[in-house]
Amino acid sequence: MVAKNLGFKDFIPPYTKVKRKDVLNGVNYASAGSGILDESGDNLGEHFSFNKQILHHKKVISQIETLQGNKTYTKDYLKKCLYTIHIGSNDYINNYFAPKTLHKRHKFSPNQFATILINQLSQNLKASCAPAEKRLFGKRNTCVKEINDALNIFMAKKRILLADLNRNLTDAKFVIPDLDIPKNVVPQFEGNILVNNAPCCKVSTKLRTRGQCLHTNRTCYGRTRYWFFDGFHPTEFANIFYSSKMMLAICKLL
Repeated sequence: MVAKNLGFKDFIPPYTKVKRKDVLNGVNYASAGSGILDESGDNLGEHFSFNKQILHHKKVISQIETLQGNKTYTKDYLKKCLYTIHIGSNDYINNYFAPKTLHKRHKFSPNQFATILINQLSQNLKASCAPAEKRLFGKRNTCVKEINDALNIFMAKKRILLADLNRNLTDAKFVIPDLDIPKNVVPQFEGNILVNNAPCCKVSTKLRTRGQCLHTNRTCYGRTRYWFFDGFHPTEFANIFYSSKMMLAICKLL
């Protein structure tokens, strides 16, 4: 959605399929299930961790240097690039608060775990209301306070990190978009109240596929009225909302 709002005609191609001549138009390094920590999302199967995504970006930079034939020009070219990073939720959903990981919560307090994430994220750079989480923690109409409190610690530390990056990496600009839904506003879509406390499909409760739509189940009718497509992932309508928030943050950088 952000790419569309920026004027791109097509989606940014994924790293595994982008052609060498097209890397100058942008690359999508995202990998479903990945987190800041390498082990986050291992319960979901093969994926590219954030560390691996950074390595992929370094390879693309080498390709750009070869295409342009001038390292100085490439360096100036990269200064004009826009990077959007959406990562961290899997470190909580599929790591710290995942089923059968109670030992990790006993070993690390929320503050300690947030510090681990920030330290790792710092090296790389220099989801409490999800239906599946509410079901796991026995909530229905409210977000999970335990997860919210842990995420708030992480977010506070992340803001400190970005302030530090902006002070020390003067050739780059870092910003965190405000993606919170206003608490005093009932979300609506074309006059209809949005369903934001249930997924658009029946989801699996099995450990490996927890929160994902069942293969034998049909999605809901009128999915544009739902905030969550499955137990974790937002619908197109929610992504439109998030992308508009991100565009506001991006405009501040221009």
